[in-house]
Amino acid sequence: TSDVTVVMFIVLFVLLVMGTFLDNVAALVIFVPTMMGVVNALHIDNVYFGVFTIIALAVGQFTPPVGLNLFIAANIANVSFESVVKEVLPYIGTYVLLLIVFIFVPDLLTIFAQRKFFHLGSVIKVCVLDLLTLPIFKYITARLSFEVLHK
Repeated sequence: TSDVTVVMFIVLFVLLVMGTFLDNVAALVIFVPTMMGVVNALHIDNVYFGVFTIIALAVGQFTPPVGLNLFIAANIANVSFESVVKEVLPYIGTYVLLLIVFIFVPDLLTIFAQRKFFHLGSVIKVCVLDLLTLPIFKYITARLSFEVLHK
């Protein structure tokens, strides 16, 4: 298909499945070279595609039934795998919804990489992006850890 939205939904599905069953590096090595021809043919921004790919693979790492990070969390928290899965499902849903939003509004992922938005050095841009996103991810991680440990 030549519709960018349809292609990105297919990419999202494939990345979530690959992230569930494969390590991120292996998934990147397999997936990205095969998709770059399609990405370039459809004129999808490479930075957008790269960031989208990394986020989708990261979500796949804690997607049941094989998400490696779920086993690690269950082992660290000393709780059953099923209890971790039950607690993480709302967060997976939230991340998937955000990825769907990123499909429809790709500028949300690339706004800090655009020169017209920031005329700062790359290091400063990365620091600003970290300052904006890190509290969100820390909150989600802390909330998940608290709920799993106190059940």
